[in-house]
Amino acid sequence: RLDAEPDSGLRRSLGLDGATVIGFAGSFYGYEGLDLLLAAARLLLPRHPQLRVLLVGGGPQENSLKAQAAAAGIAQQV
Repeated sequence: RLDAEPDSGLRRSLGLDGATVIGFAGSFYGYEGLDLLLAAARLLLPRHPQLRVLLVGGGPQENSLKAQAAAAGIAQQV
């Protein structure tokens, strides 16, 4: 059970104050399905503009994920 209080300073420094955050920490490989997460975010954002996707990690899919977010017009929310 996690009872930690949210770190409002960290949220503010990352521009996540007031946002609903979907987070991922791990490797950016195709089998992680992060392309599907970004596709879902593109569909959700019009109805949930406070949504942000926080991806922490790296790997061979990093550049293609950045390109996918940019092409979908959601790079500012990812």
